[in-house]
Amino acid sequence: MADQVQRQLEAMVPELEDLEDRGLLNADEVRAVVAKRRDFEYLLQRRSPRKEDFLRYIEYEMSLEKLRVKRKKRKGIKLRGVADQAGKRRIHQIFERAIRRFRGDLELVRSAVSFSTKVKAHGVTNKRLGEAMKLYPREVGFWIAAATFHFRVQNDMPSARAVMQTGLRINKESAKLWAEYLRLEALFLYQLRRRRVVLGIDKEDGGTQAADAAIEERNELEAGAAAGVASEDDARNEVLYKGKLLQIVLKNAVVALPGSFELRREICDALEPFLGSLVGPLAHDVISSMWRDATSSDKVPHDGAAERCWEGRIRFEFRHGKADSVSSAEEAALEMFQEATDAVPTPLMFRLAANFIIARLEAEDPAEETAASAGRKRPRRRAAASEGSPEGARRAALERALEKLLDAPVALEHATLCMIAKQAAEGGNAAVLARCHEMSPGNPRIAELMLDQGVKRKQADNLLQRTLAAFLAEGGMTTAEGRADVEAFYMHYLELCIADSKLSGKDVVARFHSAIKWFHLEGKVDGFDVQGRIASLATGLLAWLATAHDAALLDSAFAQLESSNIPPVLPKEVFWKMTELREDEPPAVRAILRKATLAFPDDEDLWLASIALERKHGDLVAEKAVLIRAMQSVADREALLNRISRAEC
Repeated sequence: MADQVQRQLEAMVPELEDLEDRGLLNADEVRAVVAKRRDFEYLLQRRSPRKEDFLRYIEYEMSLEKLRVKRKKRKGIKLRGVADQAGKRRIHQIFERAIRRFRGDLELVRSAVSFSTKVKAHGVTNKRLGEAMKLYPREVGFWIAAATFHFRVQNDMPSARAVMQTGLRINKESAKLWAEYLRLEALFLYQLRRRRVVLGIDKEDGGTQAADAAIEERNELEAGAAAGVASEDDARNEVLYKGKLLQIVLKNAVVALPGSFELRREICDALEPFLGSLVGPLAHDVISSMWRDATSSDKVPHDGAAERCWEGRIRFEFRHGKADSVSSAEEAALEMFQEATDAVPTPLMFRLAANFIIARLEAEDPAEETAASAGRKRPRRRAAASEGSPEGARRAALERALEKLLDAPVALEHATLCMIAKQAAEGGNAAVLARCHEMSPGNPRIAELMLDQGVKRKQADNLLQRTLAAFLAEGGMTTAEGRADVEAFYMHYLELCIADSKLSGKDVVARFHSAIKWFHLEGKVDGFDVQGRIASLATGLLAWLATAHDAALLDSAFAQLESSNIPPVLPKEVFWKMTELREDEPPAVRAILRKATLAFPDDEDLWLASIALERKHGDLVAEKAVLIRAMQSVADREALLNRISRAEC
């Protein structure tokens, strides 16, 4: 081990002498560097070196290299020396040793490639990527990085294309790799057309004319053998410059992954940035044809992604279609959603349609969007659109389309109904809201929206009972989301009861007791904190009564909570709340604490509060009696005595 470390250190001598001779490091700093490197080398020569040791060594060498560069720049040293490249070579060497020691660690390989690319060590980058593709052929990221390196750094499109095609032969099922290959070809085509424009061969719209020619012939995908191609150069121009290669790659990708929505999404994301460029028409045609094929009757994906494909097609056409206004684009999108729900009548398809319509209802006025894009200042507040205005007609069409979704031939999901109900409540459409509740009577979210419509007290009580009964019949308490929804609904109902001036305090107390009873009886399911909900309801009731300055009703409500035996033992939070509300009345607090210590005899906090109360408002005999009771009740007497002693101090 020592011999190997010594050889490594001796190899550093020329570099360190160069750093000292040029004044980049002084003698003390050189000795410190040698000592630090010796320590790291011994760590790496152990029988089982750790990955962290390699990473710390690399981090140290990177910091030292940054220091060398800064000092050289600050001192204006232009003379080159052996140290200028030695630091980078050493970091490459440490990475190499780490990769050999920890084979299979992809993060190390990525870090090594990233560093070599950053310092422009192109030979090292090429070597590392080649080894990575051989060792980890299923990691598509290495194939993409290698193709990008050949294309952007070495300006070698044939090599980049060969890397991508080799990777696709191994990873035919990778949607990301297919999309990146399409992006690469689109970028290369853009550069070809931009170069011809700069050289004056084509005009700025030349790319558009070539793209139009490719669109007209997009069904002739076989390159080189097409009729009318007179030479090899003409064939190459037909395939590359006119963009047919993009369509060939797309065709092969769809054949490899015929039912993948992920493939289509990745391709759309890859080509969308080109829509406003010289290859924009061609990219638009490729994406449009892809979505049309994905949603055609004989090519609908078989893995449950048909709905997502329809949504992708509609959203793409909405953003990049040929409509001359936002309103026209919305009308076209609604027609396509109608076609989609007819072709794929599933709950998910209707939910996606509802998502789109509601998003458009919540969007800005198209006229304001146009004003903003033109640079004009948008008004602070938008007035409500009249029925005869273009904005009013647009919103009315969207609302009709949303209401039409309720006529679906399949049972809509709860989430879809909730979205429609919320939009109807915000728009004041009580009829649509009532239809949503009829279709999902056990949905607490929709019932909560109906409570906010100003229903009468008796109607609210009936709505509560019907919703709770249907909610239990549907098994709503078995899901965490359902329990959260019913809690929010019931609490909202109680808040409305408190705010109702026509209800007396006794009526409100009765409704709170009914809520406590319901949660106690129906909340005994896994994952639901029944005691916590009961404690929250009880303390909320007591706090409201105290705010109303009705002491008699407060005592009556507390006594009723105790005597109802629902639950058999009140949560201790209720006792603490009562002591807080009656703190100005020591006799009442004493009685409450006595009941609390009987219910929870092992709770040290309650006993400490009782002792403190007697010490402040009682006498020594009463305090001693409480202390004796506490000693007889608690399990850890010594701990209680220690806490009492600390309280006295």
